[in-house]
Amino acid sequence: MKTILVIEDNAEMLDNLAGILELANYKVLTAPNGKAGVDIATRLKPDLILCDVMMPVLDGYGVLHILSNDRSTRNIPFIFLTALGDKSDFRRGMRLGADDYIIKPFDGLELLQAIEMRIKKKQHIEEAVKEGLIDLDDLFNNVHRPATWEGFGESVSLRVYKKKEIAFIEGRQATEVFFINKGKMKTYKSSKEGKELITGLHSTGTFIGVAPFFYNSINSETAMALEDSEVYVLQKEEFFRALFANMDAAKKLMQALSSALIETQRRLLEVAYHTVRQRVASTLLWIYERYGLGEATAYVITESRKDLSGIIGTAVESLNRTLADFKDEGLIDIIDSGIMLLDKKRLEKL
Repeated sequence: MKTILVIEDNAEMLDNLAGILELANYKVLTAPNGKAGVDIATRLKPDLILCDVMMPVLDGYGVLHILSNDRSTRNIPFIFLTALGDKSDFRRGMRLGADDYIIKPFDGLELLQAIEMRIKKKQHIEEAVKEGLIDLDDLFNNVHRPATWEGFGESVSLRVYKKKEIAFIEGRQATEVFFINKGKMKTYKSSKEGKELITGLHSTGTFIGVAPFFYNSINSETAMALEDSEVYVLQKEEFFRALFANMDAAKKLMQALSSALIETQRRLLEVAYHTVRQRVASTLLWIYERYGLGEATAYVITESRKDLSGIIGTAVESLNRTLADFKDEGLIDIIDSGIMLLDKKRLEKL
């Protein structure tokens, strides 16, 4: 039998909630104010908490803040009950880490469905963690997420970036983490003269904008859409609350960041010591491996000459001359839609 803690200062409402939950076969704990609710939650560790927002002694926001900062209670699903309907109240609660927001008066079935969904979600994650089946992307899709992203309030939003539209800018305060649901984006750094050095190409199913949170809160690069892209944007507080509830996912993130650092070091070494021909060949192969669909598929590299030169670290003119040479040598073909690799093995030998 699952245990639910109800924190509500209105005695009549408290009795009604307890009655509904007991009829649904839940064990119910009750608290008449926030302070008492925190005490019960830390001692008895319920499976879910229903909490009113406006209460004496300690309001719902205070309760959530305290429990979210306690290792033993921060992963307990938390649902706000409130008569408030202003969007700012939703935003404040979700940013603090609430899992859902139910407006009074509510239907009993609506309440029970919300509770059931939260408890099942928590069970699913716990089982996946035990079996070692969960990774970072699964975590993002499952931890503290309602049936739809739209129902999550303003902690998570789906944004559409048109081609060449900026998602975040180098040097600005970093407050969000980005998950590419569909499309392609590039990240790059700019010199004082306005030249771009592309630091990464990113496609569906990857995070960007994570690294700054591990050493400061300033974006170290700019992100731009290479094509029309759908991106889930998650407030950094929610991202880390979810991430560090699962150390396996945290480890995977560290591995991904380490791989990105190693890749950056490799490319810096190429810029320093390799010829333009070698760098162009390496970049074409890198893009193919990142976006290509396998040996049997003819993949066309559609990145612009400006973007390619930004990755390679050379002038567009030098890139164009090298590509023309590669075409004459039968290594690539240049068509209207982009660049097609014809001889990967010879490019690898370069």
